Amino acid sequence: MMTIKDFARLCGCNAQTLRYYDRIQLLRPARVDEWSGYRYYEQKQAIDFVKIKNLQLAEFSIEEIKALLQQTDQEIYDAFNRKIAEHQEKLSRILEIQKTYLKEKTMMEQVIQKLSGVMLSQIDDAEILREFGLDNGEGQQVVKEIADYLEKWMLESSKNEENVELVFNDQTVRGAENILQKLDSLDQNGLDKLLLGDEDEVAEKRYEVDPNRVVWEKHGWEHVHEFIDEIPALAEGKSYILLFHLPDVDRFKSKIAFPIGMIGAMVYKRKAAQVSMGCEIERSPDGQNHFWLMMEK
Repeated sequence: MMTIKDFARLCGCNAQTLRYYDRIQLLRPARVDEWSGYRYYEQKQAIDFVKIKNLQLAEFSIEEIKALLQQTDQEIYDAFNRKIAEHQEKLSRILEIQKTYLKEKTMMEQVIQKLSGVMLSQIDDAEILREFGLDNGEGQQVVKEIADYLEKWMLESSKNEENVELVFNDQTVRGAENILQKLDSLDQNGLDKLLLGDEDEVAEKRYEVDPNRVVWEKHGWEHVHEFIDEIPALAEGKSYILLFHLPDVDRFKSKIAFPIGMIGAMVYKRKAAQVSMGCEIERSPDGQNHFWLMMEK
């Protein structure tokens, strides 16, 4: 019989490892003194330790190792062959992913650039810049901020490329490659309709103003630049809805120009790039301008 210290030295491990193996019933001592609790091992148990160590290195689970310790050397050898086959299959899948990674990444970037380009074209408007208190120089910076924000948002929404989808005239198209092919088949009018929707559609009431979710609000203003600097700082990592009630929802270049411009101004002026924002515009029921900043549920 050997003490745990001597057995650990023989196996080239520490006593803590052996106590752990005992606790999970993987390698039990040959004897435990009932009075002192000292563990004692037999020299031949070092063979089981070698088996355990190598099976762990080969990524066998604890339960698999327990079962294999009762098997013959040939059966253990066969188990290694099966494990090798599993790893080879996994490696083959990784190599296949590696081959398609660059292609899929490039396609996703092209999808993002195309969609971002259509959106950004809608805020190339002096009236939009004036609405948010921006001059031409700042406008260029805002466009860059919006482009970066849109790219980040789209990439975050499409970490799994196969789950990316867009709806074209009630037809759902999935996957970056298929979406890119569909986008390439559309002319500018088709792209505008895809992203901007029907320009004749009237923005009706869709969002209830929940007092428990309202972070800040402003009413009776004429232009956003009157109050945008008063909006409190947004909490990083949180999601918000910027809800507007406007008497004239059609006075800008397109119905997406105002929300995209608002998000861009918030990112630029309020340093809110790490915040998820949605901007909704509805027709005002009382002829006054209203704004609510609400936390998403």
